[in-house]
Amino acid sequence: LIIPLQGDQMPEPRKLRVFLCHSSNDKPAVRELYQRLKGEGWIDPWLDEEKLYPGQDWELEVEKAVEAADAVIVFLSNKSVTKEGYVQRELHFVLRIADFKPEGTVFVIPVRLDDCPMPRRLSIWQYVDYFPKTRKDWAYKRLLGSLRARAKKLGIPPTIHTKEKDKNNEENRTLEKAERAAKIKEVEINAILESADEIVAAGRKERVRPEKELETKDREGKATIKQILVTKQALKRYGVGVLILVGLIGLIFGGNYIIKNCQPQIYLLQPKHILLPLLFLQS
Repeated sequence: LIIPLQGDQMPEPRKLRVFLCHSSNDKPAVRELYQRLKGEGWIDPWLDEEKLYPGQDWELEVEKAVEAADAVIVFLSNKSVTKEGYVQRELHFVLRIADFKPEGTVFVIPVRLDDCPMPRRLSIWQYVDYFPKTRKDWAYKRLLGSLRARAKKLGIPPTIHTKEKDKNNEENRTLEKAERAAKIKEVEINAILESADEIVAAGRKERVRPEKELETKDREGKATIKQILVTKQALKRYGVGVLILVGLIGLIFGGNYIIKNCQPQIYLLQPKHILLPLLFLQS
């Protein structure tokens, strides 16, 4: 009996189930690898925050996910290897499942996120360093090599199915389009901010110029007022004496000129002849 397939389509092959064993302190790096593995199309990574739903018994679901996993990636860091609690229990359960796998099976794959010491119970397996940033792509290729070997052993084609590939390509195109739009928007915003900075700077220069002019005029005005006040105080202090002094000085120089040029035999007036009367007037 031949049962025709709807739309003459072959059923999609199952994906490689990969459990991500990690500490909550390492979530950022684990999320990054989760997205990369999921984007391969032939890998079904299991991450608690993505797979667990509200109301589920998370301990039971985690144990079921480990039992059903084709491979387990154990993330290690200085924060996780020394941390007590559920992460150690989860790791213990993973190692117990690994004991039932045939010898030579690629099941536990340690991944170091920093320069942490390797736990003794994981030291029998080769690990890969997912750090520093410049070596992440190389480490990811090494990790994919191990997962491809495991998929080949299970008869899972490590290639993206056409439907899955089309879906991923569409998602990638949408993501690239959004990134390009975001970059264009960022350029526009930066241009607006630069124009605003130029306008603000020009406004500051225009404000500084009148302020300097006002400061100069203010200084000149204060000097003039000071001079007037000094003159006023002098007049108030010396009164008529100042006026007489000015007149006498004019008389001395003018009289001397007349006497010197017109009557040489007349005794010339000297400033000392009027000092005593002037002092008398001042007192």
